Amino acid sequence: METSSYFVFAKILGYFLSPWTVFVTGLFVALLLLFTPWWRAGRLLMALA
Repeated sequence: METSSYFVFAKILGYFLSPWTVFVTGLFVALLLLFTPWWRAGRLLMALA
């Protein structure tokens, strides 16, 4: 059970750290910041709160 959960965690971590995921996430965030400037201010406030 312990080894299995560790494998799942490593798999999820590897997915989030993969270059393709980073690229897609960066592109999505860039589009949000470009088309909705107010979103950045709200996001920063939520992060600081």
